[in-house]
Amino acid sequence: MYGMTTSKSIRLPALPLILALISLLFAFLFVVLTINGHYTFPLLVGFSVPAIFTAMGALTLGIATLRRKPSGTPYGFAMGGSLLGGFSLIFWIVKIPLMFVILLPAMSEASADPQIAASQKQMRIIIRQTKTFYSDFGRMPVQIEELVQEGYVQNAMLYDPRDTLKDVPSYRLLLREMPPQEAWSGTPVLEGRWPDVDGNRLLGYLDEHIGIIR
Repeated sequence: MYGMTTSKSIRLPALPLILALISLLFAFLFVVLTINGHYTFPLLVGFSVPAIFTAMGALTLGIATLRRKPSGTPYGFAMGGSLLGGFSLIFWIVKIPLMFVILLPAMSEASADPQIAASQKQMRIIIRQTKTFYSDFGRMPVQIEELVQEGYVQNAMLYDPRDTLKDVPSYRLLLREMPPQEAWSGTPVLEGRWPDVDGNRLLGYLDEHIGIIR
């Protein structure tokens, strides 16, 4: 088996690098989707499993080729595939436990009510755009309507789907100063005004997870 693996790596010198780049592509796409608020176990499994296998393949083939002490282009492909494959493996080793930390609270907070789920999605977008506003202006919005005035969100985003009147924004900003990033997971920034049947209202945090206030 070792001889077969080594022979294959020599006949296809670019294969370790190709596998490593495929693994990194999975990682890049996964990061893009999670940045946009898509936190699901199928997404995590669907991207991490092929990414890990391609990274392991890149690392295995790269090391097998390097043991034969190649020179020139084969050496560059093997070294690049080994390094990038190892980097991808480290990414997933760190990312998978982190995603479980994010996903488990998100699942416990998930609502069967599609209107509440839609409101949670709107809150995440508002929070994300509030952080962008802060990055651009160096301050928090004075009122939530300022996000609309400056073009960060559409006016419809300010109203909870359960709000039939839509006379005042359904969400309220809670911060005047931006705390350090390490405190984001425990810092609420956006409060929903509409209670559910149990009297609970939504509370959005700077790391974009949504809790409730009783």
